Amino acid sequence: MKIIDTLAFVFGIIYLFVGLVGFALAPNGGLLLGIFQVNAFHHLFHIGIGALGIFAGWKNRGRFYCRLVGGVLIFLGVTGFLVPTLIGALIASASANLLTDNMLHLVTGVILGYFGWTAPSAQSSATEKI
Repeated sequence: MKIIDTLAFVFGIIYLFVGLVGFALAPNGGLLLGIFQVNAFHHLFHIGIGALGIFAGWKNRGRFYCRLVGGVLIFLGVTGFLVPTLIGALIASASANLLTDNMLHLVTGVILGYFGWTAPSAQSSATEKI
């Protein structure tokens, strides 16, 4: 398993865990851990990208996962700052303070995007060794 696939798998496990814990601690939404505004869709979204990460890591598609999910999370983070009521209505409530959610989406999106776009492929690393 390549590093990029392991990264996708690990992020998948983390997001799946966060989604399941979110349903356990705040099934109808509200504040998760006292700082994250969430709703049921938010939990399902985390479960979905978690399952996708596990599957992508297992099927050696980590680069695709990192690019796709990284891009989506960066988009959500930026849009959350630009149009907070729209993203708030989608992932929490229209009047929610999404600073922590936006920051977490941006940070994880940048990490995934960085590795998705800059990690060397098996082909390029094999050519460099020659």
